[in-house]
Amino acid sequence: MNLTLRDIEYFVAMVEHGSFARAASALGVTQPALSKALKRVEADTGLALFHRDSRPLQLTSAGLTFLQHAKRLNAEYAGAVRNVTELRTGNAGLLRIGATGATRDTLVLPTLADMFPHRPAMRVQLHVDLSDSLVRRVEEGTLDLAVVPTYAAVDQLSHVPLGVDELHIVTSAPGLSDRGTPVPVDELGRHRWILPTPSSRARVLLDAGFAHIGMPRPDAALELDFISHGAMELAAANGFLIAIPGDSLRRASELGLRPIRLDPRMQVQLRRSRSLVGRDMATWSPLMHEFAQRLQQDHG
Repeated sequence: MNLTLRDIEYFVAMVEHGSFARAASALGVTQPALSKALKRVEADTGLALFHRDSRPLQLTSAGLTFLQHAKRLNAEYAGAVRNVTELRTGNAGLLRIGATGATRDTLVLPTLADMFPHRPAMRVQLHVDLSDSLVRRVEEGTLDLAVVPTYAAVDQLSHVPLGVDELHIVTSAPGLSDRGTPVPVDELGRHRWILPTPSSRARVLLDAGFAHIGMPRPDAALELDFISHGAMELAAANGFLIAIPGDSLRRASELGLRPIRLDPRMQVQLRRSRSLVGRDMATWSPLMHEFAQRLQQDHG
C-alpha cells in the first residue's frame, strides 16, 4: 500500500469542498498535489472514486462507500494526535460532548458538575443540537461522545443505555390537568401547542401518537428545536400545551404547568430510549471513560 494518511485527508477534503481548487486552497497545497494523492488512493483501491469531468466533484458508488471508511480513519488519526498532544503538554485533556436540549440540563451538565471537582483542569466543549446532527458528528469524529434520545441502533457507533424517557403533555390551562380520565381527543385539538420542529425525532414521535388516537396535527403556536425554560414559561403564561421530557416535570411544576392524562394508546407512543453514543472501536480517553461511568451510575 503506497497511500498515506495525508492522502486520506486530501480525499475527504476534496469531497467536502466539491472541487480541487477549493480543497487545495483550504489545505494550503497545490492542485497537482491533490491529483497525485487521488491517483494513489485509486491505484491502491483499484476503484474510480469520482466521476470524471463532473462539476462539482461527484462520488461514484464505490467512492461513497470508501468515504465512510476514510472519514473514520481520518477521525481516528486526528483523535490520536489530539490525545498524545494533550499528554505531551501535561494538559488534563479536552472532552467534546454533544447534547440535545432535553439531555443537556438533565444528564450532561449534572455529570460534568460531578467531574469538575476531581478534574479541575478539565476542558469541555459542549455542543447542543438535534440528535441526528449530533450522531453524525460523532460518526465523523468532531465529537467524542453525545447523549441523545435514541430510536434505533446506528452502525459504527457504540451505545451505553441510559434508561427510558417519556414525553409528557403539560399545560397551565384550567380544567385539563385535574381530570381523573383522559382528555378527549377533540378537546386536545381545540388548544394551541408549542411543538418541536417537524424535522425532529420528538415531533415524529408526537405525530405518531396523535395519529394513533385519530387526532389531526394540532395547531402550533410555536415550533422550536429545543424545549427550553423560556418555552415552558411562554406555555405557562398563555395556557398552551407543550410536550416535555420526564426529567423536566419538576421545573415545569414550578411554573404552574401540570401534566394532563392522555389516552393510554398515545402515552405508550411517547416513550423513547436514551443513550450515550461514541464511535465503535475507537480508543476512549480516560475522561471519556469517567464521563460514561458517572453518567451510567446515575442514569443507567
